[in-house]
Amino acid sequence: MFYSEMIAEIADRTGLKKADAKAAVDTLVSIITECAKKGEDVAVSNLGTFRSKLVPEREGRNPATGESVTVPAHRALRLSISGVVKKAIN
Repeated sequence: MFYSEMIAEIADRTGLKKADAKAAVDTLVSIITECAKKGEDVAVSNLGTFRSKLVPEREGRNPATGESVTVPAHRALRLSISGVVKKAIN
């Protein structure tokens, strides 16, 4: 499902205007992003927990040339799916 389709589906299911549904989704993404930058977890009931993790610097390889490169330290965001979602999809 694409972003625009998700917005339309949320608007249809909730009775919101598409602009309001878009604002709600954008706000959720913004909150998750801000928390991830700070290293905080975000738990969304019946969906899962977004965890921000600092990945240390490491050595990698350029697949095209085989040359060694340094991959800088960075934050990675992981989603641990809730039991509710796991049961619903299986």
